[in-house]
Amino acid sequence: MAATFTADTEALANEMALAYDALALTEVHPFEAGRYRELAGDLVAKNLPRDMNAIAEVLAERIEGADLGQIAPWEFVRHLDVAETVLTKF
Repeated sequence: MAATFTADTEALANEMALAYDALALTEVHPFEAGRYRELAGDLVAKNLPRDMNAIAEVLAERIEGADLGQIAPWEFVRHLDVAETVLTKF
């Protein structure tokens, strides 16, 4: 059985804010901070496998607000980079 992805959601939300906005969670607009916190909670609650593609798919769909098939490959690469960073740190 593959290990599942778990993390401190506040630290995970901060890491995503840094990756997507180049700002700490405390520096982004409160609405954006809430969005990152919600996304971090969802990532952990889904018990995703420690797999870069699985995490990137969730990130891409939530950040882009579109189905995976509607997201351009070059945009998806950005989410893969964030997923790799998240896995490395968490």
